[in-house]
Amino acid sequence: MEVSVSGAELQASASKIKDFIEYITQDWGQIDGNPMIELRCISQSRSINVARFSVDWIDEAVQHAEAMNKAKQNIYMCINPVDGDANIGPNNGAKDTDILAAFFQFADADDADGMNNILSFAGPKFTASVKTGTQPYLRGHAYWQLEEPVYNLDAWRDVQRSIAHSLQTDQVVVNPSRIMRVAGTVSWPNTDKKAKGYTPEVVTMRTEFSDDRDPVPFQRMMRAFPPVKGVTSSATPYTFGSDSSFQIDIGQQAMDRELAEQAIIGGTDWHNNVIKLVASYVSKGLTDGEIHQLTDRFTMDGYTVDDTRREVQQAINGARAKGWTPEPDPQVERMATQVPKNQDALNDKGDDGGEASWPTPVAEINEIALPKRRWVYAKHHIRKYVSVTASAGGIGKTSLTMVEGLAVATGRELLGEAVRETTNVWILNLEDPLEEMRLRLAAAMNHYKISHDDIRGRLFMDGEDTVQITLAAEGRDGVMLNEALLKYMADRIVENNIGLVIIDPFVSVHMVNENSNMAVQQVVSMLRRLARDTEAAVHAVHHVRKGNGEDATIDSVRGAGSLIGAARAARVINRITPEDAIALGVEECDALGIFRVDDGKANLAPPSDKAVYRRMQSVEIANGEHIGVATQFKLPDMFDGVTVENARNVQKLVQEAEANQTPYRASVQAANYVGHAVAQELNLDWEKDRDKAKIKAIVKKWIKTNVLKTAEVHDTRQGREVAAIIVGEQIRWDEI
Repeated sequence: MEVSVSGAELQASASKIKDFIEYITQDWGQIDGNPMIELRCISQSRSINVARFSVDWIDEAVQHAEAMNKAKQNIYMCINPVDGDANIGPNNGAKDTDILAAFFQFADADDADGMNNILSFAGPKFTASVKTGTQPYLRGHAYWQLEEPVYNLDAWRDVQRSIAHSLQTDQVVVNPSRIMRVAGTVSWPNTDKKAKGYTPEVVTMRTEFSDDRDPVPFQRMMRAFPPVKGVTSSATPYTFGSDSSFQIDIGQQAMDRELAEQAIIGGTDWHNNVIKLVASYVSKGLTDGEIHQLTDRFTMDGYTVDDTRREVQQAINGARAKGWTPEPDPQVERMATQVPKNQDALNDKGDDGGEASWPTPVAEINEIALPKRRWVYAKHHIRKYVSVTASAGGIGKTSLTMVEGLAVATGRELLGEAVRETTNVWILNLEDPLEEMRLRLAAAMNHYKISHDDIRGRLFMDGEDTVQITLAAEGRDGVMLNEALLKYMADRIVENNIGLVIIDPFVSVHMVNENSNMAVQQVVSMLRRLARDTEAAVHAVHHVRKGNGEDATIDSVRGAGSLIGAARAARVINRITPEDAIALGVEECDALGIFRVDDGKANLAPPSDKAVYRRMQSVEIANGEHIGVATQFKLPDMFDGVTVENARNVQKLVQEAEANQTPYRASVQAANYVGHAVAQELNLDWEKDRDKAKIKAIVKKWIKTNVLKTAEVHDTRQGREVAAIIVGEQIRWDEI
């Protein structure tokens, strides 16, 4: 039973507060200067207490935080080190110019969507998380510890802004002097938040996860979160409004809306804080009416709402005059372009004399003249369409698609599957560097005896260190499409006569929420256009969700279903364990590295009726490295050497056992399992795994074909009905 705990019983944990502060400050000793810990304590009446401590005074900082939190104050910490030598006034918080360096990137998810976006993000994994509350919904912070301190705070701020826009987390958590809630303290909601369902809760931190999470290079964070279109970065403050002497760093989103609101309601510097807050609302794209709805509550005693609205409108006009209104939503513009110019559908011709717009009438179909589907390789790669291969990591999908690319480039059936068209191939791996890809290619060419002359001018290959591709990203205005990059790719594909493009992995060509069907659909639409415009086959390699030991299916593909829904062919790869391989009749020495390739979907061709098996084989190349290469593999035929006469002889043994009232049993665990009769006839050893697998497969097949069948018989010793094996349809001697 869940026991509720009232807010009055909650209390801060000094040890947890210390853990948090020590985690945040662990590397501050690397930098020069006088780095200080800044704590800001905010009371229920919205007054702010600022205190700074040397990194050598962590115990004092903990005591201060614990005492202030016990007095129902919410405790925040400036995550970046504050310059202790800066001229900061008493009880004033640090400004962005007072920050020495940055040791973390972070995000504040104040709603369920933000939390889901952080958890599903496929890029660098956060190294610490802070849960700030669960009521009325789960909220929290994510921290990415950086390998080295970042001194270029403009660049750091750009990444912060991109994190907020890409993950749809709090858009103001971007400035170097940003404060975040301290773990180990109690979150005390104010009256407004209580009315919305917030409750007092202890803030918790997590730094240990099921996988290893090392500090992230800042350069990788910059690649994972590239600059957001339409959001400028400027180190120069701007001025507007009636007070031209007041400067706002709104271009850097340096203000904290919550603190500004608290200052306004408390009557502190009302005018200037309203200007800052209104400017931030304008930059977020709010209308005048929406801004007034948010600011009417700031009316002070002795003033009317109309007075407040006049002041706020002046601030709105000043912000818009300075250009803080965001650019039009690109999605709205995109939808507008879909409206045909000629809309006169009632006439044969449009208003301008051109052809009428859609719907398009069906013309007479000449079947002979219809173009054939242009398969490039087996039933997997087809020109003008997108196809998909998905599996868990480390099984062999990258090697498999590389060997298929080699087959298409050389025209050789390396894996026993038909090469329908020999054409140029571009392998684009956005997960591994080119050096690693060249090792794999060398091993594959070595194994299949392919020379460089065989692929000269026909095979193109790039790694994550030679090209970065982001076709789409989620920003302030929704999903932004990189049309210029798509056109560049299309031009290069056509220019080099490339007929097959392999993209590995799909997740690395976009920065949208992979669980959003709408967002993923737009990325897939770009790949479909790439295939259609270049007439190339585009193949995307993707991942599957963890299956708790179960085989992956097409429904296991990670993220939204838009990718599979749009693909014209899709397949799933599953690892075959050595034990399962032996059970399928494979010799123990060959049982390692086998995987199964299943058709999950084939919209333009019937799916294969049998699974295809491949095996990763270790190949030594000239530099002494051993590299895995995907090779063709066929399971042994369990009925190799088994004749109709063998089946007839087993039927005779079964009949004799039944006549002696000791019928063979259907259970494998039974001492007189029918498989022993099969072993006797075929001279197989039940104690050998491979022979046991063959025996069980033969019994299963003969029961399915009615050579044998199961029947309930009475076991006098056990005094109950048991499943026994009797003869099914008798094999005639003339059939033998």
